[in-house]
Amino acid sequence: MKLHQYDDALASHMRALNVAKMIFLDGNFTITECLTNIGTVYREMKDYLKAFEYFENALKNEKENPTRGNLLRLALTYDQMGICLCYQDAIQNGLKYRMKAVRLLGKIYARI
Repeated sequence: MKLHQYDDALASHMRALNVAKMIFLDGNFTITECLTNIGTVYREMKDYLKAFEYFENALKNEKENPTRGNLLRLALTYDQMGICLCYQDAIQNGLKYRMKAVRLLGKIYARI
């Protein structure tokens, strides 16, 4: 995305998501990663509402993971959602999401 080829990146990540949904069940981390990647592209495009939507879907998918959601992936997703809200001037709400990420990281890394 350094070359700002957002349309190409978005198309590639959308194709990857479609393939992942054909292969894997809901809750699979591959689907979560695809949704997160799409959200990241939208965030880079400054379409924060769309980015937040994809991060929210990634969070929902990760919570459906039958082997228990990966705390690091959940923390990353909460942080990305918080960033989107902060960019939309919803600072307090954005900070709440980012603090959720910090609390999850505290469970992973006890010294945080």
